[in-house]
Order: sequence, then structure tokens, then C-alpha cells
Amino acid sequence: MIRFHAGSRTAVCALRYCAFAATVFGVFGCSSTLHLPPAPSPAEIPSLEERVAGDATDLQAAVRLGAAYWNANRLPEAESALIRARTLDPGAPAPAFFLGLTYEEMGRYADARREYTVYLEAAASEALRAAVRDRLVLLARSELESAVRAAVASEAELASTDPVPGTVGLFPFLYTGADPVYQPLSRALAEMLVTDLSQTDRLTVLERLRVQLLLDELALADEGMVEPGTAARAGRILGAGQIVQGRLDAIEEALQVDALVVPVGADREGVGASLSDEDALQRLFDLQLRLALELYAALGIELTPAERERVTRRPTENLQALLAFGEGLEAGDGGRFGAAEAHFARAIELDPQFDEAAERRDEARALDQASRTSTRNLARLDDEDLMTTPSPADFRRHEASLVEMWRYLPNVPGRDLAPEVFGTEGFGISALGRVEFIFQRPP
Repeated sequence: MIRFHAGSRTAVCALRYCAFAATVFGVFGCSSTLHLPPAPSPAEIPSLEERVAGDATDLQAAVRLGAAYWNANRLPEAESALIRARTLDPGAPAPAFFLGLTYEEMGRYADARREYTVYLEAAASEALRAAVRDRLVLLARSELESAVRAAVASEAELASTDPVPGTVGLFPFLYTGADPVYQPLSRALAEMLVTDLSQTDRLTVLERLRVQLLLDELALADEGMVEPGTAARAGRILGAGQIVQGRLDAIEEALQVDALVVPVGADREGVGASLSDEDALQRLFDLQLRLALELYAALGIELTPAERERVTRRPTENLQALLAFGEGLEAGDGGRFGAAEAHFARAIELDPQFDEAAERRDEARALDQASRTSTRNLARLDDEDLMTTPSPADFRRHEASLVEMWRYLPNVPGRDLAPEVFGTEGFGISALGRVEFIFQRPP
């Protein structure tokens, strides 16, 4: 480690020199850590373009130019500049971060997720890491929504394509009961059956949210959700060979469930296997298990003993917890992520072993945080990972002023100024290492 002595030509940035250093460092700034301002003004584009044209190895200028293009909504130019910046230092987190922002605004959600994942592999700041992890959850949902819209737009082409027979989609069960307390079972029962039918690799079960997003996109009325023709149409758009749909009713502490397996595809459409069961509400979970096993039989799947044992596992046996879980699903489907988090948290209070509710609570929390943070606000987060090392040209540009600043320090030969300059000004060893890394004279 370099020792900082009076008379040394090593550049030092201390908090008590911030007013002076602000004019010296320009893009570097001066604080307990040194930062690259994450979103340069579009007004800086001409000067940054000149810097990049003059020095193709200037990583900082390349990143800042890409970020400035992004800030000016010149997204194709931002992408090109940031890809060039990545070639200068493939491990630098800043290009990946701004590429993620760029792709997100371009609607290229898969590419944005890839770049944010690359950023997380190199990032050090936990604050921005947490925000980006939340962003990944939101982007996964955005990607799913985009895929559903694209499928609906391509419905005419999909009509002539046979879905894969082993792919199954489950509609939410249409609740026809008079007591609204049990309405949340509509989505909760469908979600639990999705889990049950996923216990074998001989079926591909579409996630419940994908099916719900399609129903919302098509604006299907509740009364139409149980028509076989509606199910067949949705199945073709989803690429599902079978659709499971049905209704449930709660009458005087009894629950009745009717389900229908609708085959989809040329020469296959029509009324499929019809299932019906009834039991006391307090034995809902026994009814669900029987229904799952009957669905397997209707789909032509004979379970192995291991698969059957997995299907019999219950995520919860608390009816009130399941109702709260269903309320969380409904709120989340509607984009009310904060309310969804509260409902899932309530489900966990009622059944602390309800692991699926805990997973959904964390997901809702991430969605709530990310949905309330725009890409512009995300780019304003103060983060040391968005700093890049200045080039030799940067060093030469500021060296004379840095040396001049050094004259303000006490000139006592042999005196180690590191504890005074860094220790008393809130600098730690890690920050000292970064200062050495940034301002050491290039070879």
C-alpha cells in the first residue's frame, strides 16, 4: 500500500478540500467514495463525442457517452456506445447497468434482464444490487405480459398451429357462490392445482399468471370463461393442448367443484372429461387432492408412487391462510403489489409454514419496490460501481491541478498523512485503496 507523505506527488482527495476539488475533478467528484455521475446531461453529448473520437480507449468517456445518449432517449446510439465501452473492459459493471436501462426502455426485456444479471456479477454496492434484483422480478413479469400481447396479436397465425398435447393451462375457477368471503378460492385453487399437476415431467403446466394475463388481455367476461369455445381459443393462443376450467360454489359450509378438461387443436376440440366433487369446506384440501388425481387420470397420466407422494403434500391446511393467499394472488394480478404483499404476509401469520405464501410475499415486495422506481430514478442511485477508471489522458488533464491542491497540505518531511487525511475525514481502508487505484500515475 502506498504511504502518503508530505511533498509526495500522489494525488489525494479529502473532504475538507471538496470545494476546491470540485473544479479539479470535474466528472470524478469528491466524497467518501468517488463516483461517476450516472446520467450525464444530453448537453454533454458533443464534448463526450469529441473525447471518444480523440481517444478510443477512454472507458469513462465511452460509458458516459452511452449514458448521455440514454438520458436523451437516443436509445440505438446508447446501445452502440455502451457495447463499444464493454469491449474496453468486459468486466466493468457500468456498461452492463446502462445497457440494462437502455434495453428496458426499448421493451427488450429479456436483453435487459441479461445485462442486469451481468451487472450483478460484478457489482459491489449492495444498495443498487438490491434495486436491480427487484428490477429483475419486474422485468420477468413485463416479459410475460409482452409475450401474451404478442401471442394475441398473432392469433390468426396460431389458429392453424396445433398446440403440444402435453401442455396444460388452468383457468381460474369461476366462483358462483353468494358469499364473497370465498371468492379468493377462485385463484387459490387454480394455483394449487398448477402445483399439483407440475409434479411430473410428463406434463408441461403453464404458470397461472400467464393464463390470467391472457384472460385479462382478451377482456373475457366471467360468464364466458367456462365456455369450451373460449377455452379452445385461449388454448391455441397459449400453445396449450388442454385447458382445465371450471366453477366452484360454497353453499352452507359445503364446497362444490365442477371441472372440465377441454382438448385443443384440429380434430380434438369439443367437450372433454367432466369432473365434479363436493365436500365440507373444512375438508377443502381433501377435495383438492381428489380433484388433482382425477385430473391426472383425465389427462391420461398414471402417477408413479414418488409422483403421487409429491402430489399429496399440502402447502397449507389452513383455510383462512389459503383465502388470504387467494386475495394476494388477486391483488397481484391487478398490479396492486403492496396490497398483495400484505395479504401474503397475513397468510404467513395464519400459517408460518406456508412457504409458497412467503415466496409470493417476497416477489410482491420486489414488484412493489421496482414498479415505484422508474429507470430515471434507478439511474440516479448513488453507486460506486458506476465509476470507471480514468484514462492516461484524464490523468494528464487534471494532474497539474491535483499537484497544486497538494500544496495546501502541511509540508512536514517524513510525516504520514494517511491517518490525518483519511482517518479523520471518514475514509476507511477500502476507500483508501480505491483512491490509490484511481489516481495512481499511469505508466
